[in-house]
Amino acid sequence: MSEYKKLSMDDLRLKAESGDASAQREIGRRHLVGDRVPQDYSVAARWFRLLAEQGDAKSQFNLAKMYVHGKGVAEDYTKAVHWVSLAAEQGYPDAQCMLGVMYAKGEGVSQDDDEAMRWLQLAADQKDSDAQLMLGMMHADRIYYDAMFKHDANDHDGAVRYAEGQDYTEAMRWVRLAAEQKNLFAQFILDVMHAKREGLSQDYTAVGELRRFDQLFGDSQRQSSIGDQYAEGKGVAQDYTKTMQWYHLAAEQEDSSMAQYNLGEIYATGGDRRFRPVKGVAQDYTKAVKWYRLSAEQGYDIAQYTLGEMYAEGKGVAQDYAEAVKWYRLAAEQGWELAQYTLGEMYAEGKGVSQDYAEAVKWYRLAADQEDGLGQFELGKMYAEGKGVAQDYDEAMRWFRLAAERGDIEARFALGVMYVEGQGVDVNGEEAAKWFRLVVEAEDPTEHWVEEKELASKYLAEIKKPALRLDSETGKLVINPPNYPNRSLKK
Repeated sequence: MSEYKKLSMDDLRLKAESGDASAQREIGRRHLVGDRVPQDYSVAARWFRLLAEQGDAKSQFNLAKMYVHGKGVAEDYTKAVHWVSLAAEQGYPDAQCMLGVMYAKGEGVSQDDDEAMRWLQLAADQKDSDAQLMLGMMHADRIYYDAMFKHDANDHDGAVRYAEGQDYTEAMRWVRLAAEQKNLFAQFILDVMHAKREGLSQDYTAVGELRRFDQLFGDSQRQSSIGDQYAEGKGVAQDYTKTMQWYHLAAEQEDSSMAQYNLGEIYATGGDRRFRPVKGVAQDYTKAVKWYRLSAEQGYDIAQYTLGEMYAEGKGVAQDYAEAVKWYRLAAEQGWELAQYTLGEMYAEGKGVSQDYAEAVKWYRLAADQEDGLGQFELGKMYAEGKGVAQDYDEAMRWFRLAAERGDIEARFALGVMYVEGQGVDVNGEEAAKWFRLVVEAEDPTEHWVEEKELASKYLAEIKKPALRLDSETGKLVINPPNYPNRSLKK
């Protein structure tokens, strides 16, 4: 089958039209996942149905899953059971496991634990690790419900003591078999078991997780949280390899935009994040872009903005300002202020778009109205310089002050300059010195504001100079004007 994955769509179609089942199945797969063709569930379902009607077990299984999830077809558990039963009866283990789960949950059939365990056993005997884990869960469930049945509803502690004392050998045997096949869920259960919890037996602790494991299937958020546990060593031994396995599993689920963004961040930083770092991951911008894009395409605004940054900086992709603007705009239109500010910058600098100060002002104002310090400062600059708006020092002063009060270094520096030069306010050396002093004293671990700090120090020195000085040649007092740095807001 691997050679079919390498074929072009034209070659695949030729083979498919001649009745080649492998080519037909590959066309269905490509449309299912969007591999080199636009994702189209209805086309995928059409190809799977063609093969399913010819008795192809894998296509019957795939079609059954599409009926369960309502992809390309209307959701219909009865039809799902029909197709998965045909595949299961042919001995296809994935189908046997799925059918067992449907009997266990009563989906499309009457709930029947015995029938569920029969199908799960058939799949487990073929070393299907999910079926093995499900069998373990069902054995644990039987003990749990037996405990609940034998005790009064108000005697929870008695039920727990009873359940703790039972024999979980069969349940744990299946868990260990699944774990030996690298089943992530089974490994997690055993890892929890090994992290001893005071007051409970190890098996009972593990069974508590086992009874909840089926809730993790398809739950991106909970899968991510297990990855977090491994990253932090909470409840399990710290294990960065398993962290990444769970993060990848989470990112592959539906509605997993946050998990996909999370993976992008890990690859972009090589795992060296301030929050929950992951060691042993090589920095890889190409992989980062892949996951950012998947998240962005699901509409996650932070991922859209970050993908724009990757295009703007040429990381993992060829530098492309127009493409950067496209992603910034998508995030900005969702109301994210940092994207609005950045889109304003692109218009102000003419990167990826024609330079347009009025459009820049529009986006700066949207960010500023959301109390974004960068947007407030840039909007103040536009008023001070008369770009995109009529020059208005009063408005410039208002926006600079708002940004300065939020800690923006450039805004504080700009306020100092305006008080020195009397722009929008009366000249006031004391007030200017206050803002310059805040610039000089600000923490700057990345040395991003070195120029502003140096200039602010020079302004402060000039402000402190005496108004009169003694002329060395004449011996007379003369005016001692300040020699301010050549840094003005005037144009």
